Amino acid sequence: MNCSGKKDWYSQLELGCSRSKKREKNVAFEYILFSTLPRTGNTFTRKLLENATGIVTESVFKEDGKINPRTGAWARKCGGIPLHSRQGKGKGLIYNCRYIRRSQGEMPVFVKSHSPVDMGSGANGDLSIVEQIRIEKRKATCFLLIVRNPLDVYAAELRFLSKDIQIFSKSMGAVGKFPLKVPITFRDFMRYKFLRYLNYWGRRVHEGKVLTFLIRFEDLVENPVHAVWSILDCFGVQNLVNQDADLGLFVEEVRSSGASSSTAAQGSGFELVTRLAPNWHREIHNYEDVLEKFGYSYFQSSVQSGEKPQLGLKIVNSTEAEKETALYAI
Repeated sequence: MNCSGKKDWYSQLELGCSRSKKREKNVAFEYILFSTLPRTGNTFTRKLLENATGIVTESVFKEDGKINPRTGAWARKCGGIPLHSRQGKGKGLIYNCRYIRRSQGEMPVFVKSHSPVDMGSGANGDLSIVEQIRIEKRKATCFLLIVRNPLDVYAAELRFLSKDIQIFSKSMGAVGKFPLKVPITFRDFMRYKFLRYLNYWGRRVHEGKVLTFLIRFEDLVENPVHAVWSILDCFGVQNLVNQDADLGLFVEEVRSSGASSSTAAQGSGFELVTRLAPNWHREIHNYEDVLEKFGYSYFQSSVQSGEKPQLGLKIVNSTEAEKETALYAI
């Protein structure tokens, strides 16, 4: 329990495949709800899954295509997400429609969502919040989730909300000027987005006993091919893998396009966040238990006399080996 008396539902989540959870019986097909915080690799993962399986991924948000009556989500008829797309929209298909097709019959489907932090409002064709929740709770048979270290997510969110990365780099020039208004404070981000996401899905997993796969963004980026195989194996749909698809080659193609957050370096958010939220390291202490749960820890390096202290991010993997990001001087 936390100091407010509310249950820390995030404790119900575990990295990897929750094989102890029940698999739904007598379902027409696996409806795998793929919900992430924005800026944690959702689009990149969808591209990988489509390339590996040949099945179009769908979305609760409006994209090219139409509402699929079978799932209640937006879906292209064929072709998959455009290679150079960031938000699921754009010209040009990964492959032609002879390869990536919409899910049919007993074939599973992955449906994008950002519940609960970025639900549809009914504007621009997106599903209303009520409709989105109704569909997700009624249809989902499996959950696919991603967690990413919060500093990098927050920095990516600031860049996205600014609509122009240059706004921040110009504002933080040698004269030391800052944006007039930060779109969201680090404190509010941690409370109303990062922790809210983890608690929401921890509770959903606990109450529904739903088969769930949770992966860290950093592990996904480090070895995306292994990540995709693990996801498909967890949900029992590894037989869908197209043996002719060279997923490793496709990963490099996506990265070289510059259209994916998969190229972001771990710890890349240190500089931006430290300049815009200089006391972030104090706020992060309130979430040490949450971060350690998923293998993250922030630390300050020891320094020699006259040197500036440095901050770093340490990530512990499943074998208890540690890896550290580049340090940032404060």
